[in-house]
Amino acid sequence: MHLQSTMDRAMEKTCCDTSLNVCVDSNDMILHLWRYHSYSVKVVMMTTLLTVVLCIVCHICTSTLCAYCTPGQLVFGRDMILPVQFKANWASIALRKQERINKSNSQENQKRIPHTYKKGDKVLLELPGKVRKMSAPRKGPYDIIHVSTNGTVRIKRGAVIQRVNIRRITPYFDRSPSGSA
Repeated sequence: MHLQSTMDRAMEKTCCDTSLNVCVDSNDMILHLWRYHSYSVKVVMMTTLLTVVLCIVCHICTSTLCAYCTPGQLVFGRDMILPVQFKANWASIALRKQERINKSNSQENQKRIPHTYKKGDKVLLELPGKVRKMSAPRKGPYDIIHVSTNGTVRIKRGAVIQRVNIRRITPYFDRSPSGSA
């Protein structure tokens, strides 16, 4: 009974976020076991080892798949060290993954400057593939002939009209001051 309550406390203590906190928490739990419990040495050693194992198992994979489960627990449905069944909460894993995706997208989109393309705008066309170190990464400027709602525009490249995705073009701003010829 005391061993189970100690294991329950160890599981509560392992709910931290970093490996440093894991070490501190497991150290606190071990010191607590050694100081305040008058068990036999065998029981104290067993409890201490279980506490350390729980601390290690519960924090192997905190940020990639699930907050407190290992890849082995997700694949095999049981703990890989202790004979304990494990049932993954896939809904919370998917929710956590989507939250990370949304956070990453919002950070990436903070740098983006919104631009609405119109007929007659001048744009630069990004060159496909790898670009050599000293060469220009874009060609142009080209005039926009037509803007579609599906994320493409038609530009006039000499005598050719080409349909291009808006991710491959950059707005062109003339550097010459307006009013001078």
